[in-house]
Amino acid sequence: MRIAAAAAAGTLRPMAATLLFSPPHQHLRPLSLHRCATQHLPFARRRRDSYSTATVAAQQEDSGGAGGEAEGKAARRRCARESPEGNLRHQLDMCSRNADLTTALRLYDAALSPDSPVPLSLHHYNCLLCLCSNAAASDPDSSADAAQRGFDIFARMEADGVQPNEAALTSVAHLAAATRDPAMDFANSLTELAIKREARDDFLGFQSWLRRHGPSDAVIDAANVGLYNSKAFSFSQVNSVVNAIQRVTKSNKLPLIILHWNRVNGGNAKAPYNQKILESWRKAGALYATPPGSNDDWYWLYAAVSCRSLLVTNDEMRDHLFQLLGTSFFPRWKEKHQVRLTFSGRGPTLHLPPPYSIVIQDSEDGSWHVPTTIGDDIEKPRQWICSTRKSWGAHAHQVLGRTHASGFCSVARCSADDQADAEPPRFTVVPGDTAVDGPGTGAGVGVSEAAERVCRVVSTQPELGIASALDALRVAVSPELVAEVLKNLSNAGMLALAFFRWAERQEGFRYTAESFHNLIEALGKIKQFRLVWSLVETMRCRCLLSKNTFKLIVRRYARARKVKEAVETFEKMSSFGLKTELSDYNWLIDTLSKSKQVKKGHAIYKEMKRKGRFVPDLKTYTVLMEGWGHEKDLLMVKTVYQEMLDAGIRPDVVAYGMLISAFCKSGKCDEAVKVFHEMEVSGCMPSPHVYCMLINGLGSEERLDEALKYFELYKESGFPMEVPTCNAVVGAYCRASKFQHAFKMVDEMRKCKIGPNSRTYDIILHHLIKSQRFEEAYDVFHRMGSDSCEPQLNTYTMMVGMFCSNGRVDMALKVWKQMKEKGVLPCMHMFSALINGLCFENRLEEACIYFQEMLDKGIRPPGQLFSNLKEALVEGGRISLAQEMALKLDTLRKTPLHG
Repeated sequence: MRIAAAAAAGTLRPMAATLLFSPPHQHLRPLSLHRCATQHLPFARRRRDSYSTATVAAQQEDSGGAGGEAEGKAARRRCARESPEGNLRHQLDMCSRNADLTTALRLYDAALSPDSPVPLSLHHYNCLLCLCSNAAASDPDSSADAAQRGFDIFARMEADGVQPNEAALTSVAHLAAATRDPAMDFANSLTELAIKREARDDFLGFQSWLRRHGPSDAVIDAANVGLYNSKAFSFSQVNSVVNAIQRVTKSNKLPLIILHWNRVNGGNAKAPYNQKILESWRKAGALYATPPGSNDDWYWLYAAVSCRSLLVTNDEMRDHLFQLLGTSFFPRWKEKHQVRLTFSGRGPTLHLPPPYSIVIQDSEDGSWHVPTTIGDDIEKPRQWICSTRKSWGAHAHQVLGRTHASGFCSVARCSADDQADAEPPRFTVVPGDTAVDGPGTGAGVGVSEAAERVCRVVSTQPELGIASALDALRVAVSPELVAEVLKNLSNAGMLALAFFRWAERQEGFRYTAESFHNLIEALGKIKQFRLVWSLVETMRCRCLLSKNTFKLIVRRYARARKVKEAVETFEKMSSFGLKTELSDYNWLIDTLSKSKQVKKGHAIYKEMKRKGRFVPDLKTYTVLMEGWGHEKDLLMVKTVYQEMLDAGIRPDVVAYGMLISAFCKSGKCDEAVKVFHEMEVSGCMPSPHVYCMLINGLGSEERLDEALKYFELYKESGFPMEVPTCNAVVGAYCRASKFQHAFKMVDEMRKCKIGPNSRTYDIILHHLIKSQRFEEAYDVFHRMGSDSCEPQLNTYTMMVGMFCSNGRVDMALKVWKQMKEKGVLPCMHMFSALINGLCFENRLEEACIYFQEMLDKGIRPPGQLFSNLKEALVEGGRISLAQEMALKLDTLRKTPLHG
């Protein structure tokens, strides 16, 4: 009797029907290339006292009651083992241990024989059903036969009146799931979507091509791989990944390489070496060029799903296209098949899918194993609860064990005592980068307790409720407190203004230039320049204006790419009685250059020079060289340097340093070394900063030995150990994967009592995240406090971005909460990462709450962020909510602050 017929006829228990026809959940199955034949949890145990009903009755008859002697009990156990049912039980247990379904079925058929029938108990049926379900799930060649036999056995079990327990029903649910092919269902849905958005003939032609040339063990998103950490597409980079993935897959075929037609026929594809690479791919039938005007994402995703192959890409597949798929199968498929990659000097490193999935899981005896933490909590070892029903003779018990993010580990068998004796994990890090400049610097580190309490209250209250909440706080206002709070609120201009207006009315308040400057900085970040100028007028009336006031405003205009307004503000200084000097012009050029406006800065230099407003000095040329160096324009760097020499100005250590820095940033370290030697010959003593730049540059090119040589020269020159130089060495070690040496450098910094500082940790975290070593990154993040190094805004931004970009929004919210408790307010980049992450997980209500909080703080969201939110709301049927958010954003843009 087929199981579906049984369900239709009402002969199955309600629980059985529910399990069989509910969507299949994810079980503990290895996700490696070669699937395991068995799927037992490492700590699962069968009960030894679960004999059949007939056997137990026989024991009770022979024993003469419960008070039999020990010898009688042993005899009864021996009798049970030697009985036909006991012997069959033992043989089926051996089959289960060896995953031997063929022998188990032969024993089952023999037990049903009329010549020598053996009564089958619940345990017998459970063994048989478990073997069938495992075979149906793990062996595609025999899955249909195994599933059919499993259904027949379950029908016989019900016909014999043996009541199934959860283990039996779970096995049958596995059988029902195995008869469906969710991958092909998903591939069909994908085809329908692709044909709607691509040219029908193009995509159908690709499917035909794939049938002729496939299947492949792996598919490569070549555009993503070729542009990894590079502005120019690299065929050699793709080829190195092709060779790497070929070595780890089971066949000897090249992977399927999906690349757009424009990449194959244009640009650097015409170079002779690249032509050879392309020709080798074509000859192997491994290259498919997607047609002009197409989106290659549809092609590589369909190929990977339909071929059941690995997919090599760092694309997290979170944009609009993938959200259209709208199926729970997609994230599960992605978890099992996506291969991510990183590159080092030794070539690509492939990060294969984890061997097991971390979800609620069941074992063959009906036990359920539930993680006790919600989300991807990698702060501590994962705790699992193993639970069975008491009616089955087993009590719920807790199993303490560890898993990595990749899945269950065999150490789950360890007892609590074993874990107590285990060596705690050591402080470990991976490659760092001293050139990491995140979106903003930390504010709130080192604030007084009172300022921290004020910030916490202000950040959790609506704007209209701030005054009353601060009144209830009863904090003593002082100029120092006001300045600290405003500095800490620099990423929330509206809240900073509300606090300032409240503070003005309190006893002990006094206007200071520092408080005004901190408020101007906060308002400038949200582009409230009209209000900024009203504060300037107030400062003028109180005789608090200085050049620093105008420099703050110039910098905020420059950062907002309002170059014209920045220059006009600079020129207004004279109207306020502040005379401009050469040093001020140098500062203006420097500010524009550091705001990526070096062309405008250079134009001002030429104009002022032409009009005779000032005569350039060494500082002028140094600033220009630094600006062009940041742009990696070596031609302009050399031009400015030559102009300096022609003007009869001899370079000093700073000018040489800017020249060395420019060459290092452009990957021309050999040229930088030449300048270093020229510097020594000229009699100019290199500074620690020069050594630091050389170590950084050589380290970024993974020339570790040379970087260490200059570190030794630095120490031999008699300079004391400094944090920036040590950080450069940490970064150089990490880029070369010499992590233990990097840890020794950190230890050396501790011994010298010069660090590590927050910058050291940011370097480490940047490359941990870049290397996708997220557990270690989170561990390092938590260890910062042990070095008296509180996370700064940049640190929190990296952590929130890391978790959101990997689908761990709950962990991002945990970090977010910790940050808010420290009184550190989020910046625009953090809001963007969190809101995008919430949208991807379809948590639209929460996304809107944080978007509203962003607007309440006066932070104008980037256009792309609002576009993503609006698109998610519309697709989720929340059109009115999308319109409401649009209206609020428009109001913020059009309504200036008043104060």
